[in-house]
Amino acid sequence: MGGNMRSSTLGSRHYGTLTAHERFALLVEAMARRDDREADRLGDTCPRRTYRAEDQAFRERMRLASTIANRVCLNLRAGLAQIRMAKVFCQQAEKFAGPSAFVARAAFLCGREYGRWEAGAIETIGLPDARSLADAVAAQPELREQLQEAREVAEEAMGKVAQTLLEATGELHATDLLSQWEGFGRFCGESLGVDPVTVFRAFGLGHEDPAMEVRSAFPAARTDDTIAVEWARRWSWSWQRRVG
Repeated sequence: MGGNMRSSTLGSRHYGTLTAHERFALLVEAMARRDDREADRLGDTCPRRTYRAEDQAFRERMRLASTIANRVCLNLRAGLAQIRMAKVFCQQAEKFAGPSAFVARAAFLCGREYGRWEAGAIETIGLPDARSLADAVAAQPELREQLQEAREVAEEAMGKVAQTLLEATGELHATDLLSQWEGFGRFCGESLGVDPVTVFRAFGLGHEDPAMEVRSAFPAARTDDTIAVEWARRWSWSWQRRVG
């Protein structure tokens, strides 16, 4: 049927023969010319169909649970990553002390040469080459002990830096991470009827409890109940709005 067709010319028996496109075009034309009677006829005679579909209440719960769990995972990821890096740095601080130890050793040797020059033992200040330094260390146990002490001081300093970094990272992130996870846990218990670790495992977001990881690094860290309540309220509101 062309676009110029007028439904007023149709007999009542023809309304049921219209295709979806024809009915649509005729209805738009009727609405445009303010023919409410004809528009009603076209709408009322639209064929009725029966459809089969999956249970949307179930599918929507799966989609929304996955979305919320992924958002929680993203929220936790940055803080957990920083804690893990700070923890590894603290554990491996001795290995990172090499450059600091080299600087401490160079500073000690420069100071030693300056002292000898000031005492008149040498005429110019300069660092010994590797061979002469090795000979001096072998011949002077005291020098060997001093160089070892310089290295130990550098390693100790690096350890303190690493520990300070870990503590600062914990102060920055631990409470917030615990509070977010607690809020998600409350939401899971109240709205999903499943514990949060199970939800994370189901959607491939992790197998362990993030709170245990945080507390193992920072035993004194505590949950802020105000923050936890707010996160639980946020996820519950989103859930209730979508699935009831």
